[in-house]
Amino acid sequence: MRHRIFTLIAAAALLAGSQAHAQTPESTAPDSETPPTQNETESEASKDEDTEEITVTTERRSQKLQDVAAVVKAVRGDELRSLGIDDFTDLSIALPQLNIGNREGNVEIFIRGIGDDNNTELSEPRSAVLLDGVYISRPRGLGAFFFDLDRVELNIGPQGTLRGRNATGGSLNIISKRPDFADFGGYIEAGYGNFNNRELQGAINIPVLDNLAFRVAGYYQGNDSKIENVGILTDLDESRKTDDLAFRASALWEPVDRLSFLVVGDFLNSEGTGYGGLDYFPYFQSQLGPNDTSLNIQNTVQDLENPWSAVTLGSQPTQNQRIFGVRGEARFETDYLTLEYLGSFRSVDFVFDRSATDAFFPGFNDFFSNDTRTVDINDPMNPDTVAFFDNFSRTRFDQLFDSQVHELRVFSNSDQRFRWTAGAFFFRETGISFFNTTADKGNVFAGVEFAFPDVARESLAFYGDATFDIFSWLRVTGGARYTNESLSRSGFGATYLYLFPTDTSGDPPDTFNFSCCNNQRFGTEGIDFAGRDRTVFHGDVDIGTPDGRAALFRAGIRQFGQKDDIDDQIELLLTEGRTQSGFGLDGREISSVTPNDASRNDNFINWRARIEANPYKNGLIYLGLSTGTNSGGFNDAVQTPSGILSPEFDIETVLVAEVGSKNKFDIGGYQSLFNVAAFWYTYEDQQFTVLAPAVQGMNTGMGGNGGLVSLRQNVGDSRILGFDVDYTQNLPLFLRFRANLQYLNTEFTNSSVALVDTRFNFPNGPDDTIPFDPVGNQLPKASEWSGAVTLAQLIPTGIGNFEWSASMGFRSEYYLTIFNGNGSLPEVNAANFPFENVTPADGQSLAEAQEAARENLRNTIRNSAGSASDIVNGYIRFDLGVAYTPVPFLRIEAYAKNLTNVGYAQTALVSPNLNLRFLNDPRMIGGRIRLTY
Repeated sequence: MRHRIFTLIAAAALLAGSQAHAQTPESTAPDSETPPTQNETESEASKDEDTEEITVTTERRSQKLQDVAAVVKAVRGDELRSLGIDDFTDLSIALPQLNIGNREGNVEIFIRGIGDDNNTELSEPRSAVLLDGVYISRPRGLGAFFFDLDRVELNIGPQGTLRGRNATGGSLNIISKRPDFADFGGYIEAGYGNFNNRELQGAINIPVLDNLAFRVAGYYQGNDSKIENVGILTDLDESRKTDDLAFRASALWEPVDRLSFLVVGDFLNSEGTGYGGLDYFPYFQSQLGPNDTSLNIQNTVQDLENPWSAVTLGSQPTQNQRIFGVRGEARFETDYLTLEYLGSFRSVDFVFDRSATDAFFPGFNDFFSNDTRTVDINDPMNPDTVAFFDNFSRTRFDQLFDSQVHELRVFSNSDQRFRWTAGAFFFRETGISFFNTTADKGNVFAGVEFAFPDVARESLAFYGDATFDIFSWLRVTGGARYTNESLSRSGFGATYLYLFPTDTSGDPPDTFNFSCCNNQRFGTEGIDFAGRDRTVFHGDVDIGTPDGRAALFRAGIRQFGQKDDIDDQIELLLTEGRTQSGFGLDGREISSVTPNDASRNDNFINWRARIEANPYKNGLIYLGLSTGTNSGGFNDAVQTPSGILSPEFDIETVLVAEVGSKNKFDIGGYQSLFNVAAFWYTYEDQQFTVLAPAVQGMNTGMGGNGGLVSLRQNVGDSRILGFDVDYTQNLPLFLRFRANLQYLNTEFTNSSVALVDTRFNFPNGPDDTIPFDPVGNQLPKASEWSGAVTLAQLIPTGIGNFEWSASMGFRSEYYLTIFNGNGSLPEVNAANFPFENVTPADGQSLAEAQEAARENLRNTIRNSAGSASDIVNGYIRFDLGVAYTPVPFLRIEAYAKNLTNVGYAQTALVSPNLNLRFLNDPRMIGGRIRLTY
């Protein structure tokens, strides 16, 4: 409580300080003429490089950044380029309110700790991405569209009453340059950097007529892998090798006054090794002593000499992605209102295939060595080492999604006292989604498949928003939106489990032994999954029989790998295995196939209200309330005693209150901006993906009753308190200083469902589940303190202009999951694990059986201790940029991103025996040359 009080006192003090810096109003009389409005003409002295002149459209109207009564961040395209920011995920360098990660091609965006790490077709992002104001449902590949930009806008908080697609966290709008009627011209730019980073981009603006213009831009970027492969398979490239080619073409036509049409088309072809993670489980596991109850996590990722190292097994990861989009805007203006239509079509074709067993290097030999096998990556001739690397277990995503957006909006002109907006929005997405895993050299478990040839999501919304000027210096705003959202999906999920012959003889086999089970080969080089070309589904075979399940499995493989023997062994099971002694066929083929046919529909209303005033010259204060909603949905189907069930989760809601002040003033004739805001979020029924029982007594098909499945659930309630400070100061000698600081205090306040800690084991029943209560924990990826400080200078000389900028970004520690794992292991004793239902063995007492079960669970937890940490230590990073412009048409730039080479995880997957982390980029150094014509 004391901590919260101090936070609110600090926010109040900052608000008071902002008013003390501002100019005192000449009068406080409540009439329509005083105090002066923010838009009054300013002295020339205070306009030195006017910092607020950037115009934004976060409220769907053109406004100066300082006039928007909300926390809005905007960065010009040339500012991003000067710091070397040429990728979507690097935006968090300039905007500390953002935490952006890339997990296997899925972009995860967190704003003020609000975001989502579920990138399947079953979840909706909490933070919306817009491309030129048009909603993008799947923000894959946007990094390659990060060229020829005008600016990037970040609007924080729920967005529903001004845009038809709601986003509880906020929206990020990437705005490209538009065609210009005035001038013919363009640029071409080439760059090179470490990791063999090659860049080439250019644009040309062509005014054909006084009212018709075209703009064409292109971009190429390629680099070698940013992850070093330190294994013996030196011919394999690791993650983050890219080869991207993108184009954008736009046309602007104004056939008559007040009528305009804009059409934009874009295309991306992206190839490479994708964006895979590094499994730090062996590294953390090696830090557990024989009697420790927690990991020694003093040596974290940041302390390693090279955290971007991986031991690559079997196969090289590959990613192929093709994106095509076209969007259009039609606008007709009258003296009183404007009618606008926005429409788009976008297709995202994504295939990603990577090894499922990449391991981190530190502690590798110690972890993988034991009394009977010694794996030594320094000895490539060692038979155990060769056998270890001959493993092709892999994961594959195959997805194709088409989406369309239609939005019709009518709004009054900005010069009216009563300004209003009304609109209707329609979004539809259809697609296919296939997922495969293989377990090469697996014993019983062969892999998992999810095949969904029919996925559809729709959203229909109607919204309205209005602002009324009570006086010229006092305004009120209100808005509301009604939304109907639906989701449907059909297909199946399967877990393939086989007890194969222990050994076979002959080719084809003529003798074999079914006394137990042998490792199978599955997923080796040359394998080709059917994926989107699969023609046999669960309704085409009898999934209640071993023959039907085997037929379904084989229909998902277009071609088996060169070393695969799983197909031959399945054939043995289905033919000779029926007559063999020992357990019967049903005990050897225990695969499960579960049809997934589900749908859901949600309706909800959101609103916002705000009051704002200019009580003193060049000052703005505001108070706003808004709500947001994320639609509910359903999970993958599971087998239960009462039949097949797709467990649903309900909508989540948020209420946001924000009070802020924006100010412009002079210090010694140099312009200053000081903006501050305090905010409070209350989330109810917040959705997270966890492992939990679908229903009591359910059977997962994995051999146990009451087991766990991955479920999206309404975990509970949370709250966020914080403040945001943004200070910009122009200084002598053409210097400019900017500081952006954010404080967050996040906490889970209530748990609405019984949760279990799923980092340590896959329990077969409720007795060995590890209970977990998130109340009091922080929200994931929400640093208490984060910020960015930048100092830049323009130096005009007789031989041209020199420029430089230096940026320092920092974040305090944060957690990657709701577990807030600091390395501690859960305690197992008689009080929290009574094991009342355990069955004693012959000659064993109940107490002895219970203690044996507890000891078994303790060992399981210790063997999975490498999953106990999901903490990311605080860090500071530095980014530099310099430029020289000898003549107006030539610009030479150099940059150094992440100068001190600090490594940190942006997102992660944590489960038993897995601590898969997706890191930022290592140090990037390069230069560019731009010719403008």
